[in-house]
Amino acid sequence: MKKLKKTEFFAGEGKEEEEGGGNGRFYNLWKTHKKDMHLLGNDVLILATGFENNEDATLTELFTMHPNSGLERCIDFQIDTPFPVHAATGGVLELHHDENSETMPTPVYCGGTNLENFITKDCFRLDQRQPLGAMLTRRLGAASVSTHNGTVLWVTGGLSDSESDHDISSDSTEQLTVSADGQSLTASESIQLPRALSLHCLVLLNKNLALLIGGLGSLSPEGQLQVSDRSWSIDTNSFSLGWTERSSLMNAREKHVCGVIRDISHPKAKEIVMVAGGALHAPSLTATNSVELLEAENNDVSGQWQIGPSLPEALLDASSATTSDQKFLYVVGGQKIDFDISISIYLFYCDDSICEWNRLCTELSVGTYISLAFTLPFMDASGSVVGKNKEASIEVTEEGFCGE
Repeated sequence: MKKLKKTEFFAGEGKEEEEGGGNGRFYNLWKTHKKDMHLLGNDVLILATGFENNEDATLTELFTMHPNSGLERCIDFQIDTPFPVHAATGGVLELHHDENSETMPTPVYCGGTNLENFITKDCFRLDQRQPLGAMLTRRLGAASVSTHNGTVLWVTGGLSDSESDHDISSDSTEQLTVSADGQSLTASESIQLPRALSLHCLVLLNKNLALLIGGLGSLSPEGQLQVSDRSWSIDTNSFSLGWTERSSLMNAREKHVCGVIRDISHPKAKEIVMVAGGALHAPSLTATNSVELLEAENNDVSGQWQIGPSLPEALLDASSATTSDQKFLYVVGGQKIDFDISISIYLFYCDDSICEWNRLCTELSVGTYISLAFTLPFMDASGSVVGKNKEASIEVTEEGFCGE
């Protein structure tokens, strides 16, 4: 790989949870400097919610990116998930952490279900046990993106919670807007999807153009589940303009991951939409390792999907997150073709128009699927993003890559 920028990371020393509050340790990560590390990129990776060991995951894990060893797990940073669920949706929103703080990028998750098959509509931030707000509809298997500079979470589709329509995909969407004080969410109805969908993907290009990809549709007239190969785009700043159908995927799929990256050598050039894994047919849930790519320039997504480099292993129900500079995309966990649960973390990137995968040596402590992955730019004690203006370069080795 080429020389990449060096940034500074300061792992936070946790503090005890305050009475009546949430996990103060999460906020304290940004407030207390414990040790100095060097990062590839300027983000940390957080894995929350999901399903592990036949039960809902109760701990949130945090990883830092090290140039020589790949991801490093912060073993002293494991916090209780406020409300353990799987098949939730979420995003990163700009929220206040106390009355005197500036807003900070904060992971938020909404909906999902638990082992008792209770579908929730509550939304939580990782550092508070009380709900931040609630969706209008109970949903699982929905997809969402953060819009309007992190002040709105747009939630789309998912499986319905009504008794008559249980396990039937929804075509409704809603916007969860951050309140003026930055400490709560308010839900409002939004534009209808072009078709009912769940277990689909939603990505955001150039901060405003959303691309809806694949998913599980409603039942066919013959009563068969329909997996979608279709994609649509919409301007999140102008919903009134409606949806525009785009080119179809080469393979219909559900339970897949997706993300948007830029070429490392040409970061100002085209954005690249990546779709990977999932299941190609319903009701069969056999995982695939196939990958499709779509190039987009200046929000032009009129091109055709192309075959991309295959995932190192077939996965469905994995989670994914893109670094804030859009140079790297993580794919975490997931269910394998033999129904074992993956503990692997894969890194996807494109350099000089050549895209590839690498498996990182660092693995999950426990295999997890139907979870959520977030990336956050690390902040110093003042709340400023660390490392964005660092110009020193380092030679990135491949010690952290473990081959196929």
